[in-house]
Amino acid sequence: MKPKNRLRSRPASMNYWRLLAWLSFAMIMIIYIPLDRVFHHATWVWYVLIVHCIITIFFSINDQAFRDSNRSYRARNIAISEDVRNIGQAIDLYLTMPYFSATRKSLREMIIHLLSNMQASDAIILTDTQRHRLYSFLQSQDKDLAMAAVKAVALIGDSSVIPYVRKLAAGQWSARTSKEVQAAAQYCVAQLERQG
Repeated sequence: MKPKNRLRSRPASMNYWRLLAWLSFAMIMIIYIPLDRVFHHATWVWYVLIVHCIITIFFSINDQAFRDSNRSYRARNIAISEDVRNIGQAIDLYLTMPYFSATRKSLREMIIHLLSNMQASDAIILTDTQRHRLYSFLQSQDKDLAMAAVKAVALIGDSSVIPYVRKLAAGQWSARTSKEVQAAAQYCVAQLERQG
């Protein structure tokens, strides 16, 4: 069953208030601050600046909350389906989630699972950007994530990833502490060189 789309849209009123806050700030900077320098008694200008800063911080926090909420909804919807065709979206979300969030941890487990189930024919699923983000997992100190990436790259990788896999095969990154990752990387290099 296809997951329901629960993404929330930002209220239009929030955009209007943000625009008003920035316009008021621009007016103060252009008009009133020079007057304050002349008359030396317009201290209320600084109170307005303080209020503007508070409003700006408020909207910044709310914007971040909306983005985090929508990313969490998307991540949960992807996790429900567990379809290998969602691997690209999962990678995108994983790299934008806060490091210690529970959603990021869930995405990590799902990415490892999906990468382990990829086939050579799945290469067309990923965009060029998503493919290079997948390649970045080779440099991860997370040996389980690196191992899953190596196995997927052996099937869907191209010649551009060979230098990274060679470094992993030589014992860099997670291969420093995991002989399994290093051995998988060595096998991956041989596979990619045969394909190339």
